[in-house]
Amino acid sequence: MRITTSLLLLALLGAGAPAQVPRTTATPNPAYASARLELDASVEPASIKSGNPIFVKLRLRNVSGTRVSVVSTADDIDYELLVTDATGAEARRTSHGRALFQDEFEAFRSVGLELDPGQEIQVALDITRIYELKQPGTYYLQAARTHILPDASTPRPNAYSHSNRDAGKEPIEKAVSNKVQFTVTP
Repeated sequence: MRITTSLLLLALLGAGAPAQVPRTTATPNPAYASARLELDASVEPASIKSGNPIFVKLRLRNVSGTRVSVVSTADDIDYELLVTDATGAEARRTSHGRALFQDEFEAFRSVGLELDPGQEIQVALDITRIYELKQPGTYYLQAARTHILPDASTPRPNAYSHSNRDAGKEPIEKAVSNKVQFTVTP
């Protein structure tokens, strides 16, 4: 994996058809599921006692035949989590989770990561920093990896436009995970 330092977060642009992507931050751009990156999520153990931290392990793998670049800032900013209860209602967010959702955090550092074909990166996030999961029950988690840089070989008609009229029209590529079930016990 080659790592390069970036002083500016680049605009997240891409091409492709819009798809259903879990979103936890307000974004003016449509999003589409990445065909270049695969995101696998797991929660182990699948049953956790209320009040204990709950970790999701995320594995991001380049499944394309070319190098893919992503920007890394902070794991809880780079990965959007969506946790729902058995009825499909989103779980209550912590104050930290609400701040993430409202895009109130600024990245003080950004690092460019280049994933070669087959290469992967792994992170673990404490879900209880983002969601209040003290109520016993069955929950479902899905994650999305943002900050994926566009494939340079894909034409992007608005990529070099300086017009505000074109802002927000470029689709954003997101790697979307599998849905994971876990249980919080009393």
